[in-house]
Amino acid sequence: MEKIVIHCTTEIVHGGCNVCPTTATPTYDVEIAGKTTAIPNLDVVSLLRPILREHGYKERQEYDVAGDYDVFENTLNTVNIFESYQGLRFETQSGEKEVKQTYESEDELFKVVNELLTDLFKLEAIEFVTDIPEN
Repeated sequence: MEKIVIHCTTEIVHGGCNVCPTTATPTYDVEIAGKTTAIPNLDVVSLLRPILREHGYKERQEYDVAGDYDVFENTLNTVNIFESYQGLRFETQSGEKEVKQTYESEDELFKVVNELLTDLFKLEAIEFVTDIPEN
């Protein structure tokens, strides 16, 4: 089973004016096959994107009257991802799956990402290792 390491650091960000509070903002890096990639958030699409790129999927965006959507494809498979207020809808020729964009627990997020990887993208499940501090 492939292993991916997720690193988390916290940066202190000041809003820039005397009424803006100083906040602790987490930043995430994903280490895949010896390469480190920054991701904007710890959510479904942010985790999928570097994994799929590492496994040969190409990404493009399609523009439609009903809205824009992302397409991930390789020579054998194409998956469309539609975002809405309710969550994400993943579509392939063989079916579709709806999931939330974010999850409260890391374990639940990793489980959903692995289900998407195996069921829709036809990749093996991944072992996620984190150094994310507990709240």
